[in-house]
Amino acid sequence: MILWARARRIWLLPVALFAWTLLLVLVRDDVAKVPQIAARGSFSIKLMNFVPLILCIPTMYCMSRRLIATEATAARAVAVVDRLALLLLGVSAAGLGFALGEFLDMPTAVAGGRNTVMVLGLALLVHSWYGPIAGGAAATMFVMVSIVTGLAGDQRPYPWAVLLMESTSVVAAVVAAVSFTAGLITMSYRRQIPG
Repeated sequence: MILWARARRIWLLPVALFAWTLLLVLVRDDVAKVPQIAARGSFSIKLMNFVPLILCIPTMYCMSRRLIATEATAARAVAVVDRLALLLLGVSAAGLGFALGEFLDMPTAVAGGRNTVMVLGLALLVHSWYGPIAGGAAATMFVMVSIVTGLAGDQRPYPWAVLLMESTSVVAAVVAAVSFTAGLITMSYRRQIPG
């Protein structure tokens, strides 16, 4: 277990979670003007929508650090330990987002936790088949494409832009749960991709 933690550099995940929480509190409801391709013009996008990447990219790095020969002969199933660590991370992000939303009256924090779980699930799904760089790139592209093309002319998100939906959206919560579950399940089907 110590070798697993050292190889994965698992200490980065609590640091990333702390940075994620701090950034979520700092940006709150702050917005930035972002050009919209689909609606022509620019809309105000909550900065909170960029925050999932703070947790997603370090996670891809940690999950890419592997000792292939040692893991293949390990007495414990390393994929199970990976899944447990990722499950703890996802539950922590969603729980912290909910707690910040309740105690600091920040609905954006609830959406931030949900979006982080969704983006992390997508990154894990892609990582399982194409490696950590592709996983991080897919997460980043999903966030950017959602932000740049996800709003209609009246500043309502399109149905596919679940990242931009309100914190109370049941559809977005279900998509986040499905995405994260799929990412966790595919962790055991990793191809032997270097890096």
